[in-house]
Amino acid sequence: MNQNKKELLKLDANLLHRLSTSKGNLLDDTELMDVLNNTKTQAKEVAAKLIDADIKTKEINEKRE
Repeated sequence: MNQNKKELLKLDANLLHRLSTSKGNLLDDTELMDVLNNTKTQAKEVAAKLIDADIKTKEINEKRE
């Protein structure tokens, strides 16, 4: 679970770096748009993994009781 959270932080940092160093019109920066789309896709995947991990953790804790 920590790895997934680290991945989200890494994606955020990369996107923020791209946004802050971009020159001119953001919509014309195709590389930035690629990073944005990639970040969006990966963030959804990581969020799903975090939800799954949380569900499994709850199931394990319930079985322990």
